[in-house]
Amino acid sequence: MVSLGMLTLGLGGAQGVHAQNTNVPGCGTFVVYAEPDVIEFVDHGDEGLSAGDRRLGRYYFVDEAGNRVGTLHFVTTVLPPDEDGNLVLHQTSMNLFDNGAIAVTANYMLPDPTHTGTSASIEMVEVITGGTGDFEHATGSTSLTTLPDGRFEKTFNVRCP
Repeated sequence: MVSLGMLTLGLGGAQGVHAQNTNVPGCGTFVVYAEPDVIEFVDHGDEGLSAGDRRLGRYYFVDEAGNRVGTLHFVTTVLPPDEDGNLVLHQTSMNLFDNGAIAVTANYMLPDPTHTGTSASIEMVEVITGGTGDFEHATGSTSLTTLPDGRFEKTFNVRCP
């Protein structure tokens, strides 16, 4: 469990991009690999996983050579159970690069809702809802696939005006 004070600390780095090279993506299709940094769980209501609880965190993006090219900051809210009793999560995230940011949103389910600190074996599609810098007014989607080593492969399909 983490206090709301940690929420601010956990995402405090969202104001700057942490890329360490000039290999930054642009509009079109590109792939990055997400390596986990921090994932926290905030229990807001009933003890245990319940509607209104939050998952939040940060991943670092690296390219195929392992160079850091950006960060992913996310906040996920647990929604009420669906008709089958599964807890659905709504995620909003910012994908930060030196040349701009890409905002995305998605709904998904954890493979094992008792493990809120991991998204093991998750696959999902996110909708691009906008961006800044080179990605201003961007649309499109991303797809996220878990790799055997625990990282995520994230494919961006970005359409820019």
